Amino acid sequence: MKKWTFSFAREKPTFKRCRRRTSSISPACLILLLEYLHRKGSITAQFAQLPEIDYTGDKTELETLHAKKLANVIDERVIDFYENHRSLAQSVKQIIKNKQQFPRDKFEYIKQAFPCIIANIRDYAEYVPLERDLFDIVIIDEASQVSIAQAFPAIIRSKILLVLGDQHQFSNVKTSQASKAINETYLNEIRKRFLKAMANNVDTDVLSRLRLFDIKTSILTFVSAMANYSTMLKKHFRGYPELIDFSSEEFYEHQLQAVKLRGKPIDQVIEFTQVEDDGRVSLRGNSNELEYQSILAELEALLEHEEPPSVGIITPFQDQQAYISRTLRQHARWREFEENLNLHVFTFDSCQGNERDVIMYSMVATKERDRLWAIFPRNIKQAGDIEEVLRLQRLNVGFSRAKEKVHFFISKPIDEFQGAIGESLRHFERVLAVAKALPEVDEVDPKSPMEAKLLQYFKQTRFATEYADCIELLPQFPIGDYLRQLDPTYQHPDYKVDFLLKVFGDEDHIYNIIIEYDGFKEHFSHLEEVDAENYRSYYKAEDIEREKVLESYGYHMIRVNRFNLGSDPIETLSSRLYRMVRGMMKEKGGNRVLEGMSQMQKDLAEGRIKKCPKCGKLKPITEFRDPNTKTGKTRHCSACRKRR
Repeated sequence: MKKWTFSFAREKPTFKRCRRRTSSISPACLILLLEYLHRKGSITAQFAQLPEIDYTGDKTELETLHAKKLANVIDERVIDFYENHRSLAQSVKQIIKNKQQFPRDKFEYIKQAFPCIIANIRDYAEYVPLERDLFDIVIIDEASQVSIAQAFPAIIRSKILLVLGDQHQFSNVKTSQASKAINETYLNEIRKRFLKAMANNVDTDVLSRLRLFDIKTSILTFVSAMANYSTMLKKHFRGYPELIDFSSEEFYEHQLQAVKLRGKPIDQVIEFTQVEDDGRVSLRGNSNELEYQSILAELEALLEHEEPPSVGIITPFQDQQAYISRTLRQHARWREFEENLNLHVFTFDSCQGNERDVIMYSMVATKERDRLWAIFPRNIKQAGDIEEVLRLQRLNVGFSRAKEKVHFFISKPIDEFQGAIGESLRHFERVLAVAKALPEVDEVDPKSPMEAKLLQYFKQTRFATEYADCIELLPQFPIGDYLRQLDPTYQHPDYKVDFLLKVFGDEDHIYNIIIEYDGFKEHFSHLEEVDAENYRSYYKAEDIEREKVLESYGYHMIRVNRFNLGSDPIETLSSRLYRMVRGMMKEKGGNRVLEGMSQMQKDLAEGRIKKCPKCGKLKPITEFRDPNTKTGKTRHCSACRKRR
C-alpha cells in the first residue's frame, strides 16, 4: 500500500508521492485535518437543524389565506359603508345613475368601501374628483386605443401607473382622424410655454420627447418613453402555434409562445378553398357571391358536428360583410347559425376583441378585380405614415382571431395575390407545408408527455422557421437498426432516439442532430443530490455509453432536461440548435463518419469489399484472391490464411 508524506511552505500544505514506506504524519497536517473534521461536523449539524421547506405547498397556502383575508376585509368594508353611511350609499346610487361627479368631501368613504374601482377611462373626469395621488395604482388596459388626452385625468389621480397594451393592434381611430392643423397649434403652444417655463434651458432630447404630447399619440407610446420597467407577455393561450406563427414572426420577433398543443392534423387547422369562377358575374361592388356560396356550404357542414364550433367570418370589405350578413339572415337556418355557431360577420377593422373557434376569410379579390391594395399595405416590412401603420395592424388583428382553425376562401391562386396580403397568405401556406413535413404529436412516445412538449417547442423555434425548407425531423427513430444496416460490424444495442434532426446543407452535406429529453427519474442517479449545477455528473452509465457510441458514428446530441430548459424553453432550444449547426458547418462538411459508412455499404453491395468471417473485418476484395483455388477466391482474408 502506497503511503503519503506531507510538507509545508508558508503554512500551505503540499502533497508529494513518497517511495519509501512511512506511517507518520506531520503535526501541522494533523491539526488541519482535525480542524476540517470539526468544521464539517459543525456545518452538517447546522444543516440538519434546518426545518423542512415545502415551497410550493407553503406558497399555495399563503395565497389561499391572503385571498380569504382580502375577501373578508372587502366584505366588511362594504357592509360597514351600507350600515353606517346608508344615506350616502343611496346618494351614490343616484349620482351614478345621473352621471354626476362624486362629492369631494365624501369620496374618501367611497374609496374606503370600494378599494378597487373598474371604470371606463372617461369616467375619471366625469365622476372622480380631480386630486393628485388619489389612487395608489391606476391600470390602463388596451392602452394603444387610449389617447394622452383621454388618459390624463387618470394619470393625475395615480401614484403608480401601469399601462397594458399592444402597439401592433388598433390604435384610437377617432384621434387618428383629428385635424392636423388644430393638433399642430396645440403642440406649438405646449412647446412655447414649456420653453418659457424652463427659461429655454432644455436639451434636444427633452424637446424631441415633447413631440409625444400629440392627440394622435397613444398613452402606450407616451409612457414607453419614460417607463422605468417594461415587459412583454409572451404566452399565447388562444390558438395553436401554427395559427399564431404569422403574427409572431412578422410583428413580435418570433417571441410569442403558443401554450395549446395541437392534437389534430394540420389540415384541420389551416385550410384553403379555391373558389372556381363558373363564368357568372360574381362581383358586385366589393362583394363576391361565389365565395359566400362556398362559405354557406361549410357552415351547413359545421352544424352537423356533434359539438359545433363557434364561427366568425372576416372579410376586408364592408360590401362583402353587408352582403354576407344580409343573405345569411334571410337563410332558413339562420337561427341555427346564430345560436349553435355563435356566428358573426366582421371586417378586418371590426374584429378586434373577438375570437372564435373557426375563422373563415372571404378575400373577395378575383383575377379580373382586386382592390385589396386599398385595404392592406404594399410591404409588410415597412410602415411609413399613420395610414400604413393602420393597414399593418389590420393584418395582425385579423389573422390572430382563431382558436382552432383558419379557413381561407380565395377566388384566384395564392401566387397572384400582391403586396402584404399576398405575403400573409403565402406565410400560412408555408406553415401548412412545413407542418405536414414535421411529425405530429401522436407520433412521439405516448409514455412521455414531455416529448410532445419538446416537439411543440421545436416547431415554434426561430431555427425551425429559418431552416423550414431544408430540415427533416424523425421521431422515435430506430437509430440502432439504421446503423446496423450501414455497418456490418455494429455490435451495440438497438438504440432508439426521441428525435433525429437532419439539416440538409450545401454540396449534399447532411448534418445529423439527435434531440433527446432526459426524464429525471429515468436518466439520473442519486436523485437527491442532483441539481442544476451538477446534473451532468449524475447521468446513468448506460446513457453516457449510449451518447459516446452515437457520437463515435458522427452524430451530435442535444440533451434537454428540467435543468437546461431555461426560463424560455423555445428560445433556449433555438439558440442551442443554431450554435450546433453553425459549428458543424464551420467544419466544412456534414457527418463524415456516416458518409464514409454509406460509401462502405455501397462498396459492400457492389462487391468491392468483403467481411472476413474469421477476423470479422471488412477488407478489399483483393485480400480474398488466391490463384491456387479453382475459383481464384478464398473464404478468409490473406492475413487470416497466413496465421494458419
